[in-house]
Amino acid sequence: MSLRRYFLRRLTRLEPPYVLNLLVCAVLVLAGGSSIAVLLPHFAASALYIHNIWFGEQSLINPVAWSLEIEVQFYCLAPLLAVLFSIRSTFSRRALLLGLTLLIGMIQLHYWDAGPRFKLSILYAIQFFLIGFLMADIYLVNLDRRSNGEHQQGKYQWDLVAIAGWLILFGLEDRQVWVAFPFLALTVYIATFRGVLMNRIFTNGLLVTIGGMCYSIYLFHYVLIPPILRLTANLLVGDPVGLRLATRALAYLSVLLAISCSYFVLVERPCMSKEWPKRALAWLTKFRRSTVALKPDAS
Repeated sequence: MSLRRYFLRRLTRLEPPYVLNLLVCAVLVLAGGSSIAVLLPHFAASALYIHNIWFGEQSLINPVAWSLEIEVQFYCLAPLLAVLFSIRSTFSRRALLLGLTLLIGMIQLHYWDAGPRFKLSILYAIQFFLIGFLMADIYLVNLDRRSNGEHQQGKYQWDLVAIAGWLILFGLEDRQVWVAFPFLALTVYIATFRGVLMNRIFTNGLLVTIGGMCYSIYLFHYVLIPPILRLTANLLVGDPVGLRLATRALAYLSVLLAISCSYFVLVERPCMSKEWPKRALAWLTKFRRSTVALKPDAS
């Protein structure tokens, strides 16, 4: 595989939506009373995916971008980590992935009080990516019915495992997350693929569509909370707390979905095409030529 094409694809797929989101978020932060002089260094660091390392804290522009910086670090390491798949033995390959995941989690627990620059880096997240590698391995070899040419029937016992697993996942304490979460997540996903009811839920068209927009939703979900809370502060004043909370939550979700859907269709989805840079360049060239052709002859 061409590493040049790999990195170029990552750049053209993720960078435009991310940078444009940073600009939008910067405007919102400026509207909240911050100054350009204060925000500019943070904007530059966030745009280059080095805010976690440089400042040792989440971005002031869009706080959730800390995880995207870790994601980029993973993309840089992915070609090296992919060497694990050169191991022909399925058992040895998966045992190594499981062993590395467990070992890294245990090491992180030992250095739990590490500084923020370490905790906001791939050093404190690599096991989640490794378990993703293992999930991809298991899916392609054992679970993808189309590629295997098999017609396996789901079983309801797996639904019970999946439901129990999801409930336990959200009940894990902080320290348990680093070691237990990857293995529990792997179990939950395998059970979901093999189950009947859970499989139907997670392959539902509406849920899959919303899941496909997760990048756009993630980019906007946090920064929209303060303005929506301010705009809905006087809704249902004096009514029960539960009703007021539900009303504000509905308003927030409606705005979030509207903005995220629009952003996905107009910005992110076009970037999913590998050919969009060529098409954009061709359009700019055509536009420039047409502009030149419309200019009056100076003679």
